[in-house]
Amino acid sequence: MKTFAKIPNEIGVKFAPNDVFTLTVMYLTAKYDNQSKCQVTDVTFKQLAELTGLSFGYIKDEFLPRLKDSKFCKIEPFTNDYKEKRNRYFLPDCESNFRIINKRVIHDFNLTPKEKGFLISLFTICENNSFNCGLDRREILDLLTKISRTSFDRYSKKLIEKGYLLANDDEDLLDGFNYSSCLEINCDWIGSISDNTEFLKTENYTKASEYLRNYCFLLHIAS
Repeated sequence: MKTFAKIPNEIGVKFAPNDVFTLTVMYLTAKYDNQSKCQVTDVTFKQLAELTGLSFGYIKDEFLPRLKDSKFCKIEPFTNDYKEKRNRYFLPDCESNFRIINKRVIHDFNLTPKEKGFLISLFTICENNSFNCGLDRREILDLLTKISRTSFDRYSKKLIEKGYLLANDDEDLLDGFNYSSCLEINCDWIGSISDNTEFLKTENYTKASEYLRNYCFLLHIAS
């Protein structure tokens, strides 16, 4: 498994939080393939279930059909040397419009898979370079169509309570939840400066300075 993965911003828009987290883990298990120009993995349902904390049934019967229907990636069935049927996934690689996630996300047991996926989804819609989302709640929900307003409120409140979202006025947010304050993501597995630096060294980016940013971004939420 890689220490870092770059994930396309589009997964935050196309998929619900559990699926976003599952795809992030798939990217962490994938290797770049020169021939296909994709990130390729043959991770099994069982392995994904163990890594994500989601059930085998969810991976096989819910996530996989949605992934196929989305046409996000090519899925190639094959049989390995032990006569076991497997899938090989050709995940899109990207040189821009991506976010860096550290494998520490897998071992963060303070959050549920949905909460991890929700944080990653927010991270994918922040503005490039500034990590400033600059959107109100309606605009965020217009982009993250797989998250309902009720779910958005619930996840946000939980993440404030757990310290993964910071607000200027936590008491008002937790009591009335009026979205009058500014929120920041406070999470060490979301592309910190040191993580970005190390990742970019391994990826041999020539313009690394364009990608070196703080892991926190401002998320403006209006009532």
